[in-house]
Amino acid sequence: MEYKIAGDIARYTDYLINTAKLNVSICHLHRAFDRYLHILYPYNAHRTEFCRCIKTNPEAQQFCVQSQDKVLEKCRSGPFCGTCWAGVKEWVFPLREGDTMLGFISVTGFRSECGEEKLARAAKRYGIRRENLADKYSLLAGNMPGADELETLIAPLGYMFALLYRHTDRPHAEGANGIYRQIVDFLCSNFNRNITLPEIAEHCRYSASHVRHIFMQYSGCTIRQYLTDLRIRRAKEYLTNTSMRIGDIAYEVGFGDANYFTNVFKKVCKITPGAYRRSTAERFSYKRPV
Repeated sequence: MEYKIAGDIARYTDYLINTAKLNVSICHLHRAFDRYLHILYPYNAHRTEFCRCIKTNPEAQQFCVQSQDKVLEKCRSGPFCGTCWAGVKEWVFPLREGDTMLGFISVTGFRSECGEEKLARAAKRYGIRRENLADKYSLLAGNMPGADELETLIAPLGYMFALLYRHTDRPHAEGANGIYRQIVDFLCSNFNRNITLPEIAEHCRYSASHVRHIFMQYSGCTIRQYLTDLRIRRAKEYLTNTSMRIGDIAYEVGFGDANYFTNVFKKVCKITPGAYRRSTAERFSYKRPV
């Protein structure tokens, strides 16, 4: 039951990203959800080109992670609209069950009135070329949907997380293996490049066999299968939401060869990347104005 709910959360989040065209992130999740990390953690990161450019600097990425503590505290009072330290405007919605904070949902990717000033400070602070940041910033949406529309779309996630929390055995989940969290974090952060089991093991400071065993124990799949799933999932987002060439998408998600990417995509999805893009263009004709 619990894993079905977690899967429903993932599928609905995919719907918000690919159909409603929202940059949705699920952040600062309660430790009770550690056993579902392989399902939920891929939605932890912002997907905009601007945010990815900022996070090419490890210190800036770490600052973003640390800032989540303040965001979680602020959203205890309810949803709010604000601008992050780098100049991106976003809506934040709390996830809670009773008095327990479970995390928060961020709907981000919008330009703000003070954005240019903030991105200039960010560029100077972290040694990122201002011109690069400005180019990425110009790609952000200018018009933010209304609060009522966003609350309507986000509300089902709140209900599902509360249900998942009620069905989760907290004492067991809060003691979830820390190695597993390290592995999932490393895979989700590096899935788009060629990573090996020895490299993952070295990062976690455990033997390769132990890392392989722990990941299979908690996720039910091999590391290779999980990497393929991450790459295909992200490829679907690019195929649905961008006009990038298929060869460029293959490279972007970690496949060094476009033909190999096409073969793997067809094996997993029973359809070629090109056919998938055409089918989603027909089904998901709605596009949010920029």
